[in-house]
Amino acid sequence: MSDRSGGNRRPDPISHPVVVVGGGVVGVCCARSLARRGVPVTVLERGEIGHGASYGNAGTVSPAHPPINAPGRWRELIRSMVDPLSPLYIPPRLDPRLWRWLLSFARHCSRAHVERCRDVMAPLARATPALHDEIAEVAAVGDARIELGYRADGYVEIYRTPGGATTAAHEAGFARAQGFDPRPLTGDELREREPALSAAVRGGMFYAEGRSLDPYAFVRAVAADARRHGATLEAGVAVTGVRTEGGRVRAVRTPGGELDASAVILATGAYSPDLYRRLGCPLPVIPAKGYHVDRPFDRPGTPRLDTACLLVETSVFCTPMPGRLRLAGTLEFSGINHEIRERRLRQLTAGARPYLDGLEEASPSSRWCGLRPCTPDGLPVVGPLPGVEGAYAATGHAMLGLTFGPVTGELLADLIAGGEPSLPIDGLDPARF
Repeated sequence: MSDRSGGNRRPDPISHPVVVVGGGVVGVCCARSLARRGVPVTVLERGEIGHGASYGNAGTVSPAHPPINAPGRWRELIRSMVDPLSPLYIPPRLDPRLWRWLLSFARHCSRAHVERCRDVMAPLARATPALHDEIAEVAAVGDARIELGYRADGYVEIYRTPGGATTAAHEAGFARAQGFDPRPLTGDELREREPALSAAVRGGMFYAEGRSLDPYAFVRAVAADARRHGATLEAGVAVTGVRTEGGRVRAVRTPGGELDASAVILATGAYSPDLYRRLGCPLPVIPAKGYHVDRPFDRPGTPRLDTACLLVETSVFCTPMPGRLRLAGTLEFSGINHEIRERRLRQLTAGARPYLDGLEEASPSSRWCGLRPCTPDGLPVVGPLPGVEGAYAATGHAMLGLTFGPVTGELLADLIAGGEPSLPIDGLDPARF
């Protein structure tokens, strides 16, 4: 990567700020990387900084995790319409945009495409752990220390069935082809590390490159570092459009007026399509709802874990955070809404119970749902928009926004401040759609 403290500078001075639209994990990472290069940057967030999908995600950094476009996965999505407790769920409805997305998704559910995703994301994946470690080091020093609950000791994917073992082996092969080295563990080896794991756990894969943390604390830490380097972050400011002249970004529009901009980064997550469409680059990004429940360790019925775990058969993440255990997961394609479906929320505990001794129903300290931005080909959208100089995309990370937020910020800062990305991003081009 380039020198994040000021190297790889844009050759010409920037007279107006770069405006980042969206104050989630991807947006604040873009702001931090730009500010650390000395580029003036303003983040505009329509709600509160870090209160969208970044607020309550699983808190696991998993750079080698494969995309959701597994061979045959589209059949699973179609079957989910009659199973409201499926980890992937589509409530049946007439929505032409959703059905177009599903058709494109089905075309991308092939082994050849998954291998392409692996090759596109491998350089970004290998750069990711060190970037997270660096941010954690910054958050841990100075007068404004923020407790991230940061763990750099990996995570495990654990399984109970032969089918789960096959899935875990496939995902380990994906990781090895990216340059990582997942290590198989027997059920007994896992229980020696984590006594709370039940006798039903047959084995798993340990990923040393994994990290775990409190995602909202992470966003606050990144935002604080961006401010220390001169960035401005404004909450409660909606961006309604981008003004262009002569094919170039000139300003962003808000209800309070225009803000001049030398460039704009649209890190708007699940709310991306409208702004992109107005710039002549409609993106097939749709929201997928995820859920979490937080279980305090000091209440009965919550076993203590020290290592983040992904439960292969139920697709539930179990992540230890300061004072609590977070159970998170599911992809629910139900459109733009924040309705908590109680049965799906309870399914997180039900899905984790066979793996964890002593896990019982209990009143959680937090119940949450948020919207992840998903593309039909399983790859993020990162880079310049076609036909609009100074407009950049940063969306479509699905369940990996926390994982790839820092490297996305670095790549876009490279483009804006220096003209060339430090890693290849051709496969993430917004024009591919």
